[in-house]
Amino acid sequence: MKRLLVSLACGLLVGGCTLGDRDRGDERSTARPVAQLIAYTKYVAPGESEVWVARVDGRGRRRLVVGTTPKISPDGRWVAFERSSGSRIYPRDLMLVATSGGRPRLLMRAVGQAMWSPDSKRLAVLQFLDDRRNALLSITIETGERTTVARGSLSDWSFSPRGDEIAYVRADPSGSGPFLGDSDIYIAELDGGGERRVTDDGDSAFAVWGPHEIAFARLVPYRGWGAHEIW
Repeated sequence: MKRLLVSLACGLLVGGCTLGDRDRGDERSTARPVAQLIAYTKYVAPGESEVWVARVDGRGRRRLVVGTTPKISPDGRWVAFERSSGSRIYPRDLMLVATSGGRPRLLMRAVGQAMWSPDSKRLAVLQFLDDRRNALLSITIETGERTTVARGSLSDWSFSPRGDEIAYVRADPSGSGPFLGDSDIYIAELDGGGERRVTDDGDSAFAVWGPHEIAFARLVPYRGWGAHEIW
């Protein structure tokens, strides 16, 4: 359940409803709400799915495009989503469409798990290099420019409130920890510089960067098995 709570905090798809906006005194956040929309996947037939948007009260439902896994931008203007492709490593492409509708455009092939920056100008995505390695990329949506933030066995990334850094989990598959080997939280700038380690216990994962601190999960012994603690 605690792991689920961390995942939900990281994955809400409500445009304009970001953690930084709840505290108006927190000037570090660059996000400002302008829309109240939800993007979601509607399965219409076996193997076929569509991206829809609606207001948070459930009204105004409308179809946008064929695709899946939508992520609406904090300013409510854009929806990033995935569409099937022929890649062997990751068979989906990352697409972008306006919430008002129109023709979608390709951002990058064979990447997924997109997350928006607080200012809605960038997406952090995972590029799958092979079975064990991937690359965390930052994509500027206006120009399509891509920068590599980090490489390795990476997961669970989250932008800082200012959008100038990213927290993520780096795992060592050869380790004995519970999260795909030993894993810890790291922080880096968007160009990949200034990487620094935040935790050093080998049991940390699911990083979520809030207005003031980074929350994460840690697996601890419990009744002969294990349980997640949120730190």
